[in-house]
Amino acid sequence: MTHRVISATPILLLALVVAAPAAFGADLSLSLGGAVEYDDNVFRRSEGEEDDILFRLQPGVRIEEEHGEDLNFSVGYSIPFEFALDFNDELRDEDHIADGNFVYHLDEKIQFFGSDRFAYLRSGQQRAFVGSGGTTVGFTPDISSERNQVTDNAGELGMVYAFSPRTKARVVASSDFFDPDRDDRSRVYSVGGLADLTYRLSLKHQVGGGAGYTYQEFDDRDFFAGSETDIYRAFASWRWFVDDTMSLEISGGPSYLRQEQNDSAVVRQRLPVPFQVVGPGSGVGFFRSDGQPYQAGDAPVGAGSLLVPSYQSNAGGSTGVNCAVVEGQPVADSCSLNIILDSQDANGLGDALVIDQIANTIVPMVNGNPAGDSSSNLTIFAQATLVKNWSENLESALNYTRSEGNASGLGSTVVADAASLSTNWRPWDLWEFSVRGDWVQRESAFDSEQTFDRVFPLNTANLGVPVGIALAGVCAPGPGGCAGGTSFNSDTRSTIDTVRWSVQGRFTHRLFRGTRLYGLVRYDDQESERRSLGKTTDFENTSVIFGVVHIFEPIKLW
Repeated sequence: MTHRVISATPILLLALVVAAPAAFGADLSLSLGGAVEYDDNVFRRSEGEEDDILFRLQPGVRIEEEHGEDLNFSVGYSIPFEFALDFNDELRDEDHIADGNFVYHLDEKIQFFGSDRFAYLRSGQQRAFVGSGGTTVGFTPDISSERNQVTDNAGELGMVYAFSPRTKARVVASSDFFDPDRDDRSRVYSVGGLADLTYRLSLKHQVGGGAGYTYQEFDDRDFFAGSETDIYRAFASWRWFVDDTMSLEISGGPSYLRQEQNDSAVVRQRLPVPFQVVGPGSGVGFFRSDGQPYQAGDAPVGAGSLLVPSYQSNAGGSTGVNCAVVEGQPVADSCSLNIILDSQDANGLGDALVIDQIANTIVPMVNGNPAGDSSSNLTIFAQATLVKNWSENLESALNYTRSEGNASGLGSTVVADAASLSTNWRPWDLWEFSVRGDWVQRESAFDSEQTFDRVFPLNTANLGVPVGIALAGVCAPGPGGCAGGTSFNSDTRSTIDTVRWSVQGRFTHRLFRGTRLYGLVRYDDQESERRSLGKTTDFENTSVIFGVVHIFEPIKLW
């Protein structure tokens, strides 16, 4: 990469933490929450779903000033601890969440503002975005499988200048940093800014316009070279205060996106066979290395066994390649893992020696066309929010947004369409109910290049040990064993086309002055086009949560 973007907004959190205790009238609040959750697909998988009961403990601290004459701020930090009933070794962990915001009125014309949110948390959790009136109108869910943790920081700094009571100008700088803990996801940096001008035509109508720029940088990841994207946009806005109970806000305009993708490595090194470590356990449902299926009475396979693919689609000998085909070439992408090489070699087939050869053979892969993609895209970015207050205790919001996204580091820049509908109802002082539905579609903005490794029948001569059937390996045919393999770049199967939708219902009951009980039921479904990058992230999930939160009496710091 030619340059690196570093998210500087955590400085805002640090500054607020340092300054807060000295601020006149600041309050210190401690909180403690606990929850129990049933999740029918805790690892967010499309196959082999596992359910579990999770327990969560979340202490927190917040310092805030809500009644300052010039400066108001809030900064908080919490540590959610999570435990599981059945999969505690895999799911036990702690998250870290910090957030801060401030508004500073320099004088009657100039106002500064800023916000930041840092999180090191499970990627199954979402970040809310709020519409007019403070109503949560949607979420930005991650494209994710498993419950992996990510580091995510998003913040903004801005200024508003009032030329007159009717005319205001705004300048905003923003940054975002996304860092997953998986090798098959990219680290993503972005930084940008916008400037706009609004004019109040009347009591009911406000118009405006502006322009913005965003830079995104994707690091290299497995089989996918990194890229840089420049995004230029112009927009017009209109806000209509229909009456005292309803408002409509619309903004949108053309956006020009340009991507420069890095070239892939000319030579890479990898192991000769795609594999997954399995065992100890039964091998029923898979084949042995001689092509015969494991039977119920067979000895269990040992720890450290390898699940590998045969070259043919049926280990018993049918024709057809057992891996995906790209541009007419069988590749080591989405190979069906159907053979278990037993580390204990209970069947006397020499599996242990094969495993040793696979683990200790390095194959140099030569890429014949490593060039990355350079392309552009012209599209429309827009946002529309409709808020309706049916009564003092009932509010609904409908929101639609079309913008750029990072697809959780799965590929390169995507265009995301998101729609949501939410309703909040407080029939009594101590009770509140809410329902919400969300729909998000992400599609690649560019046809980026992905590196594919060609596969061949991996036979006895290649491995130097007896193998009953040919495995799908990257060693090119030739005398003298496994000398090397070939790779190539292609934009086939390299796009993202993922749809996710969810529905949720929640209730909150104020038990005491600082204590609230809540319950939540949520359903998520994520599906991707069959040959797209997101296909491995598809899942369906239902969760039920009951919890309690207590906020202790604030402590004056001054």
